[in-house]
Amino acid sequence: MTTPDRGALRAVRSAVLALFVVGLSAVGHAAAGGHLPGPLAATGLVAAVLACCWLATRWHLPAGAAVLLLAGSQVALHAALEALAPTHHPGAAPAPALAPHLAGAAGLDHTGHLATAGTASSLWLGGPSTADATMLLAHVVVASALALVYSRGEDAVWALCAWLAPLAAVVVALVRLPVAPRPRSLPAVGVVVPTGLLVLRAVRRRGPPAALAG
Repeated sequence: MTTPDRGALRAVRSAVLALFVVGLSAVGHAAAGGHLPGPLAATGLVAAVLACCWLATRWHLPAGAAVLLLAGSQVALHAALEALAPTHHPGAAPAPALAPHLAGAAGLDHTGHLATAGTASSLWLGGPSTADATMLLAHVVVASALALVYSRGEDAVWALCAWLAPLAAVVVALVRLPVAPRPRSLPAVGVVVPTGLLVLRAVRRRGPPAALAG
């Protein structure tokens, strides 16, 4: 039977963990005003996360390990997203600004809008403010909640596999019942009869016919 630390179950666990890690990081980065990388860079980043998750799912991840893994991954992924963002490459076009009527409806001019976006993204840039602390706390809470959800799923998968292991052993034993050996056929041995005996049996009486003998 496939166990959670190998085969298809390990692949599923790795994919779910990578989805939590990448999804949380991408949503948090975009909510903070950051730019996501292009398709090629994003594919490479997701492949690297999948490889790391494959290594991590070699073992059963309890709640504490899952929290540390998701929280630490957010820091590493944020640095990677900042480095791979399109605005960090030469020749990249700047992000389009809001239309004047949208800015006016929000009660902000263009300068005020940019300042607000800079404040929102200062969580990742390290700028001290009450909003930064609130956003950081919210991000940690969400990461911890996702880690707890993942760890509960881990416990359920490992417990289910442990419960099914004896049943799987019985099924395998029934499938592999010993088969009665086929009887061995003896090689045919030809009986060699001397030629003289065949002649004697074929001709029992020799001499003239009985009518002539009388």
